[in-house]
Amino acid sequence: MKYGTEPENRVKFEFDEEEFNVFQRLLIKFFTTRLWTNLDIYCVRFFGGSVSTKLVSMSKGLPYQPAVVLKSIGAKSGKIRTCALPYVMDNGRYCVFGSRAGGPIHPAWVFNLRRNPSCWIWLKRKRTPCRAEEAKGEERQRIVDKVKARYSLMEEYERKAHPRVIPVIMLTPLKSKY
Repeated sequence: MKYGTEPENRVKFEFDEEEFNVFQRLLIKFFTTRLWTNLDIYCVRFFGGSVSTKLVSMSKGLPYQPAVVLKSIGAKSGKIRTCALPYVMDNGRYCVFGSRAGGPIHPAWVFNLRRNPSCWIWLKRKRTPCRAEEAKGEERQRIVDKVKARYSLMEEYERKAHPRVIPVIMLTPLKSKY
């Protein structure tokens, strides 16, 4: 697929055009392209930090939230899919959130991990195999409360996503020979 072409089923970022000037609208369109996504993945993988997460943190006056590169197997295609995600640590597990900035549907990587929980993460230039498990009930609420205490964006995302419940995926590292 060439850059600039989007699949028909891809949800696009929508915004009120009068809320932003021309330069801001161009920046928003650039930051939602596959080219930017790929650049961000390489930044996390090779330099250890996400530019997207840093920009969001700075714009909201929040502390930087570290990011991890997640590689999962596509639920429908069976192909390897890659994305950069902010995470929090909880009892030796990496917890990622399917917030999609409060959008109406879950991100594709959530469906991928539900279908096939085997995945890999890249963190600090090291690849680690993991097993994904969705947090439920009290455990989910405890992790979400931990995140809300530090990052006010989670409350905003939950409000925007309502009635959708934002999934919390726990990535448990597996022992490997690497």
